Amino acid sequence: MEIDGPCGRVKIELREGKICKIELTSRPSRKPRASTRESALETSLRRDLIRYFAGDKVSFLAYPIDLSGLPEFSRKVLTGARRIPYGERLSYGELAAKIGHPKAARAVGQALGRNPLPLLLPCHRVVGKNGALTGFSAGLNWKKALLALENKGTGK
Repeated sequence: MEIDGPCGRVKIELREGKICKIELTSRPSRKPRASTRESALETSLRRDLIRYFAGDKVSFLAYPIDLSGLPEFSRKVLTGARRIPYGERLSYGELAAKIGHPKAARAVGQALGRNPLPLLLPCHRVVGKNGALTGFSAGLNWKKALLALENKGTGK
């Protein structure tokens, strides 16, 4: 499944009824291909992503995800990121403390850098200690755009 995002394309892969990979690219939109029949999960996710990219407050918590194959620490970090509320931000150190590893800010950043499900596991909400926008696997343009969408949705 593919959909347009604020900075390019969003490519989503499902496996056995769960979302297993989301890729944010800077590639421009392509002409839509002949539509294939989407599952109910894909239809729901497409609808929610369109709303999210329009600036609506959307929760992706109910979507089934597949984090199998990831190390336990990475799953812990990504689960912690999933709990960061819409429009909120945490520093890497704050997220490390919330998951019980207060001295692991750098390791948290590394785990977030390998996030297979950006948007659903909102690593864009994690920022540097002083609020600086630091790395994001899809590039800082995506991170800035996603945070701006959420600020619009919260009235901040």
